Amino acid sequence: MRTLAEQKKKKRSGGSILFGIAICLLVCYVLGTFIHLQAEIADKNAQLKAVNSQIAEQSAHNEELQTVLATNGEEEYMLNMVRELGFVFPSERVIVDVSGN
Repeated sequence: MRTLAEQKKKKRSGGSILFGIAICLLVCYVLGTFIHLQAEIADKNAQLKAVNSQIAEQSAHNEELQTVLATNGEEEYMLNMVRELGFVFPSERVIVDVSGN
């Protein structure tokens, strides 16, 4: 028969195995969560860069419009916009450079 000390030792080893498995599972969960959060942070940083570039573009456009308004060049600005759309005055002659230069 086993002695009382051997029985306690066997119970401890079974408990310590479960404890070790639980710790291993906890560490795996924490590592998985950490990796997932790092991927999310990288994604959000990419989104932030895209939004910051849009803000910079819009700020530049706003400054351009402020300059146009400050110099009272609304008419010139509108004429340029209309020309970009392909419209011309009836008396204008349009010359298109097809040489690519």
